[in-house]
This record gives sequence, C-alpha cells and structure tokens, in this order.
Amino acid sequence: MRYKLHIAILVLLAMLPEALLAGIPAKPTDHKIIHDYAGIINDNDEAVMEDSLERFSRETSNQIAVVTVPTLDGMDKAEYAAELGQSWGVGGKKYDNGIVILIKPKTSSEKGEAFISTGYGLEGALPDALCTKIVMNEMIPRFKNDDYTGGLWNALRVIMPICRGEYSEEEYLEDEEGDELLGAIVAALILGFIM
Repeated sequence: MRYKLHIAILVLLAMLPEALLAGIPAKPTDHKIIHDYAGIINDNDEAVMEDSLERFSRETSNQIAVVTVPTLDGMDKAEYAAELGQSWGVGGKKYDNGIVILIKPKTSSEKGEAFISTGYGLEGALPDALCTKIVMNEMIPRFKNDDYTGGLWNALRVIMPICRGEYSEEEYLEDEEGDELLGAIVAALILGFIM
C-alpha cells in the first residue's frame, strides 16, 4: 500500500510543472517572434514588425518576443510573462537575454493588461522600473484607443535602442520629464490665453 502511495505522489509531482503552465501556450514550432493569439495586430503590421525584430535579434543576439493572449487564465501578468519566457526559451539559456512583451487586450468584462519581462542578461539595461514606465508611457495611451500596433511600436522604439546601447535609461527618463514639462507649459499658456 505504501509503495502505491509513493508512486502516486511521484506521478502528481511530475505533473505539477505542467499543471502550473496550463494557461501558457505551448512553445511554437514556427520560429516566429510575434504570436498574436488575441488577433489584435493586422497581417501587414505584423510582417513589418516581425522583420524588424528578426533583424534586431541578428544584430544584437538579444531576442524580443511579442505575445498577445485573449486571457491570462487567472495568472498575474508578470508571472505569466516570466513563465512564458522560461518555457519558450526566449533569449536562450546561455545569456538569458530575452524580452517578452505580453499584451492581453481589454474586453467588455475584463481590463487590458500589458507587461514587459526581461531575462537576467538584460536586467541591467532594462530594469523592471523602466519597463513599467515604458508600458505606462508608451503603450497604455495607445492601447486606450485600441491602437495596439502603435503602442507596440512606441515601446520597441525605446527598447531596441536601449538594448543596442544607443540610448540609456537616464536619457529616456530625461526625455519623459522634458515632455511632461513642455505639456505643462503649453497647458498653462492655453489657460492664460483663454483667461
């Protein structure tokens, strides 16, 4: 009896990782970088973005995977993106220099979610706080207008130069502060003109 119990426990433990990843799509076999399971990117934009991301991967060895899903199956967005990157091997084991851009579009009953997950090899260039700012400043404003492609391009125009070393986190943050200051000045001028 005890022997059968041990076997049953071993079988359950072996199945546990698979159960934990039940909501994560299986690793694709098509070698594409963009996987639009939610159907929010049109074919032309996807082809152009795929080409740009493939070129970026060849030039830098860093890999960016864009994944859209209709549901997170109850998982936290950060956990989902990290698990997806691990199970798909985004960025490879040697350098762990992959990035997963995860998008779950809003529906009539659920809010939208977006997250950028980086492998350990890129955390120095793209720390979590910077990734959060990119989501909030570059992606969400476009997503609110259902412009998912525009939000993705905005994020990639920041992420790719930073990963190439052409642009730094400090420069991005300075640019953001400058944009906010300019916006405040314009708003004050308009208000002053109206008064």
